[in-house]
Amino acid sequence: MNPKIWWYLARGAGPTSWVLAAVTLGCGLLLSTRYFTKRPRPAWILDLHRTLGGLTVVFVGVHMVGLFADGFVHFGPAQLLIPLASTWRPAP
Repeated sequence: MNPKIWWYLARGAGPTSWVLAAVTLGCGLLLSTRYFTKRPRPAWILDLHRTLGGLTVVFVGVHMVGLFADGFVHFGPAQLLIPLASTWRPAP
């Protein structure tokens, strides 16, 4: 197995989580606006919103597991579960 697989997994799942969260937010905003006042809301938008929300949670979990298993920077449970508890500050 490739020793950098956890690095790739963590770095790939992080941005994927952000994109999924943004699209989920967009679907939620579409559902909450008055765009559908004269006609009923399509059920597929609510299904898409729920599915994307679930996928976001899954990819955040994959990202956290990848960070925990990666040996480059050692993240413990406290650093993963408490925001800003880590001393890791990557350069932009």
